[in-house]
Formats: sequence, C-alpha cells, structure tokens
Amino acid sequence: MKKHWINYALYALLISTLSFVGCTDEGDETGEPENGEIENLVASLSTGNGRSVRLTFDHLVDSLGEPLGDYIIMNSEEGADFVKDGNTNNNAYSSNRTKHGLSYRFFVKSRHDDKWYYSDTIEIATAHPAMPWVSIGASVDGEGSGASIRYIKMEFFTGADPSWEVIEKFEYFRDGEKIGEYNLPQFGYSNSFEHKDESINFNFEQEYVYTIIAHCHSGEQLESLESAISVNVPDVIDRPAPSIEGITSDATEKVIYLHIKDESEAATYANIYAELGDGEWVWEGGDRALSNLEQDEDGNYMFPLSTEGAPGGFKSIKAKAKVTIQGKDSDWSSWSMATVFVGF
Repeated sequence: MKKHWINYALYALLISTLSFVGCTDEGDETGEPENGEIENLVASLSTGNGRSVRLTFDHLVDSLGEPLGDYIIMNSEEGADFVKDGNTNNNAYSSNRTKHGLSYRFFVKSRHDDKWYYSDTIEIATAHPAMPWVSIGASVDGEGSGASIRYIKMEFFTGADPSWEVIEKFEYFRDGEKIGEYNLPQFGYSNSFEHKDESINFNFEQEYVYTIIAHCHSGEQLESLESAISVNVPDVIDRPAPSIEGITSDATEKVIYLHIKDESEAATYANIYAELGDGEWVWEGGDRALSNLEQDEDGNYMFPLSTEGAPGGFKSIKAKAKVTIQGKDSDWSSWSMATVFVGF
C-alpha cells in the first residue's frame, strides 16, 4: 500500500509542475501586468461615438533599435478579469469591444525570445449612453460678395438606441443661449438626430459655439462637448464654358455625337441644346454625367443624340453645351455647326 501511495503523490506532483510551466509559458492571461517595459501607454476616448477606446504606446525595440511588433491587448470591463481584446503589430490600437457608460482597464503585452513584456495598466470610462455627440456644418448660398449662410446644422447621436428609452428631451444652445428644444416621442427607433439653426442672420468669419443638453427620465442632465464653427466666404469658382470640338453621326446606330471638351477639367455633368435644319428637330437638356460618357481619341466627351424618328437625309445641325462645375452651371458654349447624315 505504501508503494502505491508514493506513486500517486509523485504523479500529482508531476501534473502540478507541468501545469505551472504551461501557465508561465503562455503568460498571464487574466492577471495584472508584471512589469512596465512597454512604456507610455495612453488611452483616449473616441469623440465620434464616446465609446471606442484608442490606445497608443511605445514600441519595444531590438538590440539594433528596430521596432518589434506582435502585441496582445488585454481588457477588463468594470473590474472583471482581463480578457484578450485583440492583436496588433503597430503601437496603436482601437478597441470596439466597449459599451457606453462603463469603466475599462487595459494593458499591453508582447513575447520575444521566450520573455513576456508588459505595459502598466490604464483606466478609462466611456461616455454615458445619453451623452450627445455633435458635429456641425453650414449651408451656404452663392459665392464671393454674394454669398450668405442659410443655416448651421447640428447632427448628433447618443449611445442609447433607441434614445427615448433613456432621454426625455434635448435642449439646443448657441453661445450659451438656448435656441430650441426637442421632446423625444415614445416608441421612436432612432438614436440619430439633427437640428437646423435658422434663427439669426449669420456672419462669415464669426465663430459660433453649440452645445446640446440631454435630459434623462432619471433626472440626469448630460451636456455635449462644445462644437465650434466659423464659416469662410466661399471663393468665386471659375466655371469656363465647354467647347464643342466636332459633330459626327452614325447612321447605322441612328445617333449623332457632340464631341464636348471640358475646359475646366472639373465638370461633372453636361447639358446641350441642338436642332436639325431650321428647327425641324430639337434636342434639349440631357443632364448626362460625364463619367458615363464615352470619350474620343482626343479625350473629348461624346454626348449622344438619338435620331430615332428624326427626318432623314443630309441635314445641317447646330448645337451648344454647358457643364456643371461644383454644383453650378457654366455659361453656354459657342454654337457649333455641321452637316450630318441622318438615317431613314
């Protein structure tokens, strides 16, 4: 009996020894870091959603000063055990495994030459689910001295989705002055909103600062970060008229092509006016995207005019064109004239 008891004890000791070695070899997956040799770990919160956490840290370097990679990011939510969040070969990482309104701890580890290296831990809290995250932009009419600001628009969202489950209403502020509010309807299905500020005559170059306060059903009030905007007077854009470099016809396909040169090299659409003979047949409009038009060997855009139903034979044609550049039309081109054959 004594001999068997010794064998069992030795077997148990062997198993425990192997388990200990295995744990050390893999590194500590759930505990605190053991050293701070990965330096300068910094955590920052995304201003885009108030939830994602971006980590940066100094690279480990080899004996020649070359950066080493293969980092493992460890994450602890609300004081729980650390778990693996992800891997990176860079010295920056963004964690999207986070939720609004919680506290997280992170550390980084890496193994090289059978040794584990660790950063210190860092803690960061994500935003409350009712916190509004705001971006702003302006709508401007005209250019140069004729320009004016139509409105400034706030676009915002919250982590609570749908928002009405947490939030009763939003209040809107410009430069500290309340400019409006919005009561959330129950049973809505959105966490994304917008508000247009059209209440004053805006001035170019003046800075306007906007904030939003979310009033929760619980009585809490969450104020957004400040969003500032100053709008510059838009430059007058040069919109040169195109030119029609030629007119050709394909009687078989029953089509006439206007070969349009975009003098600006920045146009997006083309419109035309053309007529056969003395107003026998007229084409007008089109509004064709240049990206969808074929080009001839000289790089001119080939605007097609269907001759289906048009009077056949040799005909005189005159045409002009204009293009759209950054949302506005150029002047008309000069008239271009040619003689073409229209198939019967």
